[in-house]
Amino acid sequence: MNDDLIFLFLRTQTFDYRDDGVANDIRQQYTIKAHGEPRDISLPERTDAQSVIALATEWSDGWERTNPGLEYMIDNGYTLDQYKQTANYVYELGMSGIYTNNRVGFTNPEHPTYDEDMLAESFVTHMGHLGFPAYHAYYEMIPMTPEGELLNGSEAFTLTFPHEQAVGEFWSLTRYASDTRLPLNPEDIHGSNRQVFAGGNTSPDADGNVTITFSSEDPQDGTYWMPVIDGENYYLVMRYYAPQPELEGKTMQSNLYGGTPLENIIVPSSRFSKERR
Repeated sequence: MNDDLIFLFLRTQTFDYRDDGVANDIRQQYTIKAHGEPRDISLPERTDAQSVIALATEWSDGWERTNPGLEYMIDNGYTLDQYKQTANYVYELGMSGIYTNNRVGFTNPEHPTYDEDMLAESFVTHMGHLGFPAYHAYYEMIPMTPEGELLNGSEAFTLTFPHEQAVGEFWSLTRYASDTRLPLNPEDIHGSNRQVFAGGNTSPDADGNVTITFSSEDPQDGTYWMPVIDGENYYLVMRYYAPQPELEGKTMQSNLYGGTPLENIIVPSSRFSKERR
């Protein structure tokens, strides 16, 4: 990379279910080695939108097709209030269920189909840009109940699904805060570092299923507990790594929203092999 500002996202899989902080200890050991001379960068106040944009323009190579947008925001005095309006728009778009998987949107600005759906591009840029294509890793966002109610910590929500999934690698289910699109702060969830369940750190019950309860207090009913914050919205992302054709019609969205009025809005992908795209 030639940029001075780097964001590196590392995802580590664990095969033991535990809350002993080992994963965080491993994370703290990662280092980044610079092969060039480091340059001093004075970070601006985050509330000063113009200074933030100027920093991004000066210190980042950026994408050729996105740089005009930065220039436009500078020339037209883009403000923090405008950013908040944009962020709220993206939040409402995501919670609507219109763009809830990576059937579309996960292309870079140089891809020939990049401009085909600008709303989808805007949404996935905020939610997690440059994700894998669906045949490599398929993501599904679960923002609401089958009745159309946004997931909220004020009421317990339970998911039951088969432990064995039609994947070549593994599946995972992660919970995020709706307002920040980030994992929850352990201090807000009883000190727990629990953020994700996966095939490797769960075991099937007698029926071959996994049951996860999302609630602000431990249900203590034998299900896997994912803590959430009472009164605050959250959403889930189900990831299928190396999904197989047999997964069609059996994904989390298919099972949760199939047969409800939402199935016409939340449409799971039906293509899980590169050859069929």
